[in-house]
Amino acid sequence: GSREKVFDEVFLTSSSGRTVAIQGLNPILPGHTVVFPQPPVQRIAELSDEAWLDLGTHGRSAQQRLRDGGSGTAFNWALKDGKAAGQPANTVCLHVVARRPGDLERND
Repeated sequence: GSREKVFDEVFLTSSSGRTVAIQGLNPILPGHTVVFPQPPVQRIAELSDEAWLDLGTHGRSAQQRLRDGGSGTAFNWALKDGKAAGQPANTVCLHVVARRPGDLERND
């Protein structure tokens, strides 16, 4: 059978192989990047200290790459821990959202 495309682009992969960042997974704004641990885990508590550090480090690397590419002048980070938190996949994920002045009509 056919397989639905889950994401558009692998944006960044850590040299350790513990983290991958993708784009195109239900983005709320251009440059919205989602960073996942490898292998996937459902909860933050399941991450080793090394995997937790890798997730944050590569979130920061993704943000820098977005900034350098002109995707945003500011950023929101959202960490989704558990299905009820709105995980787009069955894993902990860090959303790095590139922001620009006026990009959303209503901004918190």
